[in-house]
Amino acid sequence: MVEAAVASVPRPGPFAAEAAWLEVAALAGQLRFASAAEAARRATALGGPRADSSAAARLERLHQAQAVAEARPLDFAVQLSFGRELGDFGLHEEAYRRLHRARAADTTSAEPDYRIAGLLQREGRLEPAANTLVRALGTDPAHRDARRSLAEVLIRIERW
Repeated sequence: MVEAAVASVPRPGPFAAEAAWLEVAALAGQLRFASAAEAARRATALGGPRADSSAAARLERLHQAQAVAEARPLDFAVQLSFGRELGDFGLHEEAYRRLHRARAADTTSAEPDYRIAGLLQREGRLEPAANTLVRALGTDPAHRDARRSLAEVLIRIERW
């Protein structure tokens, strides 16, 4: 009788893993990182070509960072760090919001503009990236990474 019950449990179909990873992406895109982490654990258990055992841990870290960022909306370092993490995860829209918050929290730092320019570059938006890097260098002319990045962008858009 137990064997019959086990046999009647449906097995995941060939697209179950892919569907599970799409659920992870949808939840992460909605900034529901705790739910996305749980979905990533389920998706990893299903295997498939996208199986990534580190995805759940990364989403848990984003969930924790999100909680801190929500509790400390005016904290420059917290907003900057969370913005960087979101950008690295590919959630550019929310990354822009957090980096702009960081910039508002400390107008003497060029780092938020440098990070915003990096996101713009990843999106292929080179003119706005160049303008943002110029603004970063206006804030801190000694910011080496911004200076190097601006040179690279200007070469790519042939404005040198």
